[in-house]
Amino acid sequence: MTGSHSAVRYIGPYGFPETASRFEVTSLKLYPDPRYGALGRYHSDQGGGVDAYLYPAETDVEGRGRTLDREFRKAQRDIESWYERRDTTLRAGEWESVTPVVVSDSAGMIEGRRGRITLHGMAGEHDGEELQSYLYVFVRGRTAAKVRATFPDSVPEERPEIIDEFAREFARRSERMSGYDPPEVHVSDH
Repeated sequence: MTGSHSAVRYIGPYGFPETASRFEVTSLKLYPDPRYGALGRYHSDQGGGVDAYLYPAETDVEGRGRTLDREFRKAQRDIESWYERRDTTLRAGEWESVTPVVVSDSAGMIEGRRGRITLHGMAGEHDGEELQSYLYVFVRGRTAAKVRATFPDSVPEERPEIIDEFAREFARRSERMSGYDPPEVHVSDH
């Protein structure tokens, strides 16, 4: 497979910060398909677990706002289909509180979107309990960052604020989002 983006460039010093807000990275996963980039799992005693992704954004010649909207809608569909495949029903299937998020750093502004969806609990430890799934997507240049956290309603009230703090700091501190754009790397099976 040959592509213009390599997930390898998202790992290491030019990718995920070791810490962001109260969270510390616990694992990194490089996806074999370069279009999916990489996943960083973060954990905090106060905030639980958070998944953060860095991947190539589908660029749009008409402007970054359209790219951001498209990336956010794609991330929403990914969450919905993930839970639907696990026989979890989405309450009304509606995304609530979709709002713009702007983060500034030394290279300028990073635009994003934030949304929340209520899910009916999966079988297992959260069976029958409502879950809140928070999604953040940021786009700068050719890079997208996605942050996702899902937790039961029974967690402390400040959890959404802790996740918001993490998402903003992750976007600000990730080298890929802060304007560093390494040369493109080509991947080949040969």
